[in-house]
Amino acid sequence: MSAGIDPHWLARLQALGKMQARYLWLLVIASIFYLGLSSGTLRPMDGDVKVPVLNLELGVAPILAAGPAVLSFLVLVVIGALRAYGRASKHLGIGRSDPRGEATDTEPNFLDLAFYSIGSTRPVLRHVSRIVEFKYPVFLSAVLVQAGYLLWHSTPSVVGVVGILVWFVAWWRVAFYWHRRFRDLWF
Repeated sequence: MSAGIDPHWLARLQALGKMQARYLWLLVIASIFYLGLSSGTLRPMDGDVKVPVLNLELGVAPILAAGPAVLSFLVLVVIGALRAYGRASKHLGIGRSDPRGEATDTEPNFLDLAFYSIGSTRPVLRHVSRIVEFKYPVFLSAVLVQAGYLLWHSTPSVVGVVGILVWFVAWWRVAFYWHRRFRDLWF
């Protein structure tokens, strides 16, 4: 690292990387939970889900009705973390292909590690690296498709209306993220 890097922005960048990793895992766990509950794999025999610490019994339908709002909200949190991370990187003068970007990310998340690749001067690998840049919009879009499925199959309720509103906002943000990725990588 050069002497000109602001330690406050660097600390913010590293804190955002940690937070993003946590929320991505939370999004995966919530997505698997709602998938299992909606498919019947996790459905209890008596029809109610028991919350052990609170000694509370909840019906499956209200939990599934809350799913789109929960998943969409977590998508918005991840998008916010990505935007804040980008802003901190920009403040530090670290671009997308800057090798210092990897050095400052002290806690890479599972998406970064699953598609870890270093830019190459070979044309084929350079194109693969560009395609890998779409890992976040693809992952977040898949979660929103699942949230849409839950919306489609839930009974109308106030929670469902909130879920629809949050879902539309999340889709708008993810669509904007897709647009930005295309613009940054190919134009």
